[in-house]
Amino acid sequence: MQENQESKKGGRYKLGMFFLILMMVSPGIALVIPSLGLSETLTLSLQGFFFIGGPEVFMVLGVYLAGKEALTSIKNVLKKMLGMPIGEYAASEQQYRLGLTFVFVGMLITFIMSYLPVLIQSGFFIAYDLWINLVGDIVFILGVFIAGEQF
Repeated sequence: MQENQESKKGGRYKLGMFFLILMMVSPGIALVIPSLGLSETLTLSLQGFFFIGGPEVFMVLGVYLAGKEALTSIKNVLKKMLGMPIGEYAASEQQYRLGLTFVFVGMLITFIMSYLPVLIQSGFFIAYDLWINLVGDIVFILGVFIAGEQF
C-alpha cells in the first residue's frame, strides 16, 4: 500500500523537485544564454524569463507539485553544505521576519524592473538592469531559505 502511494507521487514529486532546483539555478542560466548565439529577440526573451519572475514562478510550481517536504529536503542539503544543523527547527522571530523581508524586496525589485519602466528610464537602471534583476532573484531565493520551515 505504501509503495503504491510512493509510486503515485513519484512523477509529481520529481517534477516539483525539478522546478525547485530550477528556481535556484535560473539566474545563472540567464547569464549563459547570450553565449548560445541565438537571435537577439530570443536571447532577450529567454533572459527576461529566467531573470524576471522565473525563480518565483518555479518556487510556487515546485512547492505545489512536490510539497513542502521537497523544499525542506533542498534546504537540508544547503544547510549541510553551509555547515548548519540539518532538520526542521523553528526560525526565530527575527530570522522569519528577515526572510519575509528578503522575499518581499526580491519580488519588489522584479516588479519595479519589469512592470514600471517609466520609473527606471535613467541610464543607470538601463545599463545594469540584468544585474539588478539578478540581485532581486538572489535576494528572493535567500529569503525563502532564511525564513525557515514556517515559510
